[in-house]
Amino acid sequence: MLQLFPTSSVKNSRAFFYDGNIKLTYTPDDRNTLSLSAYRSQDNFRFPGDTLYGWHSNVLTGRWSYLVRPGLQVNLSALYSGYFLNVDGVSPI
Repeated sequence: MLQLFPTSSVKNSRAFFYDGNIKLTYTPDDRNTLSLSAYRSQDNFRFPGDTLYGWHSNVLTGRWSYLVRPGLQVNLSALYSGYFLNVDGVSPI
């Protein structure tokens, strides 16, 4: 992405990012299913003489499904979500 800017404006720039997720499912019997999902992302950008911008987010989800009878299922879910922003200013020279 930094290749799209004029060379002199990004020569000493930094960019870093990633995203990842995972899901685990466990079925102990015909009526119960447990699942756990996690997501994490992080981004950091700095242009020369500018501020460092960074943020990341975390999401965690747990779910229990119970089949009462055919056509009737109960689901219980729990969710955690966190978003974090960091801005580090650079003083002018």
